[in-house]
Amino acid sequence: MPPLPGAPARTDGLAVTALVLGIASISCLGCVAGVPAIVCGHMACSRIAESRSGVEGRGMAIAGLVMGYVSILLTIVAAIGFYFFAKQVPTIQSKAATPLVRAQSAQLSAALMRYRADYGQLPAVAPVQGEEVDAGALVKILAGANPRGTVYFQAGQNGIQVNGIPIDTWAQPLRIAIDLDGDGQVLVGSQKVRGIIAVWSCGPNKTSESGTGDDVPAW
Repeated sequence: MPPLPGAPARTDGLAVTALVLGIASISCLGCVAGVPAIVCGHMACSRIAESRSGVEGRGMAIAGLVMGYVSILLTIVAAIGFYFFAKQVPTIQSKAATPLVRAQSAQLSAALMRYRADYGQLPAVAPVQGEEVDAGALVKILAGANPRGTVYFQAGQNGIQVNGIPIDTWAQPLRIAIDLDGDGQVLVGSQKVRGIIAVWSCGPNKTSESGTGDDVPAW
């Protein structure tokens, strides 16, 4: 119904709502606000057209509509991007695992050599299996829990860590074995690794196989 002569046109409430929802959809809410922005925008445009200039706000309704459609498009693009990224995550984890484990192994080895130079022996840590030791207990000693309070190792300096314990790209604690009997080799499962330390990741299955199977060894 057309307005009475001289009566000012009013702004359609749905047009305002569409505009607000459209802004919200672009700024933070995505299609959660985008879909209702589109619905309100279309309804507002219909009501404004039927009012025969008695109601205004078409520009706001269209703006809300456009932003709603854009937010849905961006959501779809983001979802597709996330899907392809998620498919690449296992490959990225596997490629990054070896250099990460080797870097942390080198850092731990250097820390153990400095410790041995000061105390004449490696840290006294009870073995878990073979010469594998509790990584948390070893790191705690090297991080300063020793008679002199010397910091030999800082977790995370050459890798990633959780609560001070070095972890791999699958967010699992690294497994560590040290030369407890002083024979210049480290017993890991049934194999012996030359040196004073052997570090490995449990790999994708997150189960230690003593450096075999899908484990990622530093040696």
